[in-house]
Amino acid sequence: MEVKFKVDSFLQVSKQLDKLQAVPIGSYFEVDTYYDLNRKDAVLRVRQSRDSKGENMYLTLKIDHSDGEAKSVDETECLVGKDINLILRKLGFKPFVSKKKKRVEYRVGDVNVNLDSVEGLGKFVELEFMGDPNEGVPKLRGVASKLGLDWDKRITKSYLAMMVEKYNR
Repeated sequence: MEVKFKVDSFLQVSKQLDKLQAVPIGSYFEVDTYYDLNRKDAVLRVRQSRDSKGENMYLTLKIDHSDGEAKSVDETECLVGKDINLILRKLGFKPFVSKKKKRVEYRVGDVNVNLDSVEGLGKFVELEFMGDPNEGVPKLRGVASKLGLDWDKRITKSYLAMMVEKYNR
C-alpha cells in the first residue's frame, strides 16, 4: 500500500527524517520500461536498477487493487538477464513508456519512505507499507504527519499513470 506527495524540495522531509532517526536503506537509479498487456488493471515492467553494489534487471507483473485512499498493488517480481527486453519484443510485447528515477530509501518504523526524482514528473515523497492492509492507511497517515506532509494532497496514482496522463500515451 502506498501514497505519494509531490514536493518542490526534499530539504524539509530530510530534516524530519533525521529527527525521526530514519534508517537509511540505500540509493538507486532505475530505468523502467513498461509493456502493454491490454489490461486496465495490470502492467508488465522491466526494471534496470543500479546501486553502489552493481546493476540488476527485474521483470515485474503489477496488478492494481487500489481503493481510492491509498494505492494497493500485487507484485510478482523475478531477477532476469539483460536480454529480457529483446525476448519480450520477440514475443510480441510492445514497450509504451520508459521512466528514469533516482530514489533514496529510508525506513521509519514499518513504513518505507522514498525520496524520488522522476524525470519529466518532478520530486515525490513516496510512503509504502507492506503489512496488514487494515493497518496500512493509519500507518501511512501517521508517517505523513510526522514528515509534515498534508494527507489531503496525497497522490494514489502510479508514476506510470502520471506519465501516461502527462504525455497522452
